[in-house]
Amino acid sequence: MAELLALSSPDVPEGTETLTRRTRTFTLLTLDAMTVMKSASILVVDRSAAIGDKALARKTLIDQLEKAGMNDPEITILSPGLWYLSGGGLQSIRFQVDEVLEAIRQPSLSQN
Repeated sequence: MAELLALSSPDVPEGTETLTRRTRTFTLLTLDAMTVMKSASILVVDRSAAIGDKALARKTLIDQLEKAGMNDPEITILSPGLWYLSGGGLQSIRFQVDEVLEAIRQPSLSQN
């Protein structure tokens, strides 16, 4: 997605673990790493919610980030089914791009 939107990859703190599974790469960010990165906004895809498990409580994440030292984090919870369960076709990618662009343009309106 970052390539599609012509976004650069963020600088992650040294020692942050990255895993590759088949064609996908995952960077495991702890709350401390997220605090060090000082991102203007954080987009979350909740895999647990996508597969029917307990969804992440946005307020809980905000509280944890603030406790770790991040001031007033902008958190947007993206549509988990769209990101984990869609077929990856052109229509799904368009919806994903639209959702990210909406979050970037108007973070206060996209917070779930």
